[in-house]
Amino acid sequence: MLKKIYFLIVLLLAVNCNSAFSYEGVVHRKLNENASNPANSTLNDFLKNKLGITKGIEQPLKKGNIEWSISEWLSYGGEAEDYGYWPKNNKLNTRAFNHFHDPLEDWDAAYLKSSLDDSYIAIYQRYPVSAILWGLDPGRQDFSSNFTGDWSWGKAKESYYIYLTGKNFAGDAVADTEAERNTYLADCFRALGQVMHLLQDMSVPLHTRNDVHILPLTKNPKALWTYETYTKKYLNDVGEHKLDFIPDQSGDKPNPHFFEVPVIIQDPNYSNMVPVTGLFDRNAYNASGPIPPSNILGLAEYSNANFHPQLSVRI
Repeated sequence: MLKKIYFLIVLLLAVNCNSAFSYEGVVHRKLNENASNPANSTLNDFLKNKLGITKGIEQPLKKGNIEWSISEWLSYGGEAEDYGYWPKNNKLNTRAFNHFHDPLEDWDAAYLKSSLDDSYIAIYQRYPVSAILWGLDPGRQDFSSNFTGDWSWGKAKESYYIYLTGKNFAGDAVADTEAERNTYLADCFRALGQVMHLLQDMSVPLHTRNDVHILPLTKNPKALWTYETYTKKYLNDVGEHKLDFIPDQSGDKPNPHFFEVPVIIQDPNYSNMVPVTGLFDRNAYNASGPIPPSNILGLAEYSNANFHPQLSVRI
């Protein structure tokens, strides 16, 4: 009986703590919004000059009863990765269990390991996986009990292909009209925004050190804070702590090499992974010896290596 009560408590905590597993949704939205800003990205120029989308990131795309700009679909994806579908507060959502990656582990073993996993296993009948595999390994989100949907890198790619051709990767015609094709472009940018969410979580040391951080459960502003609650508080601050989202120097931007050369992966099962896995983990850090230069590390490696655990208690 005590074991059942314990499991129930764990389940209730787990299914109500998605926002505590990562940046608050409003922060993910803001990060994605700024990522598409013409001051920080070439996306707007690409849409206008390569695809002929005259309004660029402000181009409206309608899906169902929702009509948002490309920038808004991307921004929405940043928040939606935590819950996957409306309504946000559905108590069975557990996507956030797949938002962890310990770069010191093999990728198959880099997922969150906690008694809280019991709630995920109870719903999906499988263990969580590393954020890299969840977002970038083909087909990883495509299983019948994943009622929150597949919003992976592969989903973004196929949706983009359908927008361009009207056909899916199997060659089936699925979008005959411009309006239908536009719904797939909306899906493309939503999915891309959700993958960006996963990368953003790699900047949080608690996500790269197998650390469940659902506490403190309090709204007292003077109580202990996590890094995530700190970013939410100062998101729109006008003082010295304001988050400006602007790189301070050129070295703050990812090395272009990360987009061109795949990570050297010992496991042949992941030899087909896309080069952008290097933004997460380049297998360049193993915790022995000096920390390698930041320009050869993935973001998960950087936050794992440069974080002092004693500083995680208070901010």
